[in-house]
Amino acid sequence: MITNSSAHRLVLSAAAVLQLASLGYAADRLVPQGYSTIQAAINASVAGDRVLVSPGTYRESITFGGRRIRVQSTGGAAVTVIDAAGLNRRVVQFTGGETTESVLDGFTIRGGNPITGTLTGHGGGILICSSSRPTILNCIVRDNVAELGGGIYICLNSSQAQLGNVTVCNNLCGSGYGFDIAQGYVNLGGISECADCGCDPGPIAQWQKSQGGNGHWYQARMQPGWIGWEAARADAESRGARLACIEDASEQQHVRSLLRPYSIAYWIGLSQDPAVAEPAGGWTWITGGAPGFLNWGAGVPDNGNGNQHFGAIRLGGTWDDFRQDGETYSNRLGIRGWVLEWSEDCNGDGVVDYGQLLQGQLADVNGDAVPDVCQAPCVPADLNNDGTVDGADLGTLVSSWGPAGIGPNRADINGNGMVDGADLGILLINWGPCVAVRP
Repeated sequence: MITNSSAHRLVLSAAAVLQLASLGYAADRLVPQGYSTIQAAINASVAGDRVLVSPGTYRESITFGGRRIRVQSTGGAAVTVIDAAGLNRRVVQFTGGETTESVLDGFTIRGGNPITGTLTGHGGGILICSSSRPTILNCIVRDNVAELGGGIYICLNSSQAQLGNVTVCNNLCGSGYGFDIAQGYVNLGGISECADCGCDPGPIAQWQKSQGGNGHWYQARMQPGWIGWEAARADAESRGARLACIEDASEQQHVRSLLRPYSIAYWIGLSQDPAVAEPAGGWTWITGGAPGFLNWGAGVPDNGNGNQHFGAIRLGGTWDDFRQDGETYSNRLGIRGWVLEWSEDCNGDGVVDYGQLLQGQLADVNGDAVPDVCQAPCVPADLNNDGTVDGADLGTLVSSWGPAGIGPNRADINGNGMVDGADLGILLINWGPCVAVRP
């Protein structure tokens, strides 16, 4: 049964539909052809409209303002970016009671840093609050910063989100990593939460001798959540590197240039003997030497919370002392990054081995980041240096069959420029565990 009041509402609704139709209801609003910004097109839209965005990078921060509209790229997230870098705001905001008919589809959302605006510090990429329930499809939410929910923050007040084919990565936050859901609800209709920053390990860069450097190679890596100093050290060693040891102001500048704003600080190879007087005594590099160059920040090291025996470089470049577990006592932000340094020259040719491996000048069949020439096999046929001539070595030889090519090729066992039956014969003669060189 329809009451008078409900019937009245239906009449008003029908009248509203007729009025909207006369104003161009369900129109396509094109960006940038018809509107110079996405927000301008949103502001001009009414329920049922589509905002169609051509490929490009749009420097802005947008809000749906409660509108039941579809904001959609025409080329997909890979080529259509909403970038709020430098605006000190989040990228997308749903705080007007949006419904599932409020759709964001096909964008890369990046560069958010909500220093100003509603719920400062929440939702660097996307904020969903005030009972809003938007639909977000085919988006990449990355490279955003916030205290809570670096990528996506869903608030109180029964806010929800319908997500489909959404990737969240490389977002810095104190809680939730990519997501932070505060008594809200999210329907993950298909999400890849690469919120671990691992989808982008960071560039590997050489500090070139021609630029006054030492020829070493460096990389700033990150992981989801906090990482302890010992774990960072183990990771570096597993890659044939060490935690970076900064010897002067120029090296300091090179290392700082690699840091990205997704970790409050990055571990370096600096630690303290806890038996030595606090807070400044007993600091040494992982290589065993005492620092000749220091770049501590104001008032540190201070061992302020106890057991702060490990050094890290902050984004601003100064050093600080922290606990081994990475706790920073700063808005719940923990250390998520560490700086690797490759410096070994095992063959003594004056060139750092890692660069020669990257450039294919030295072979590394077993992939341990140590040149094979520095790991003499028990027999030449042990191509992967594992102490046994077996199927793995046979596979390496067969995959290299034919001309040996230019540069090192371990599969050319007899060194005649061809990987052929003669090399296969040598391998088969030496089959099995090798404890001594066989004929």
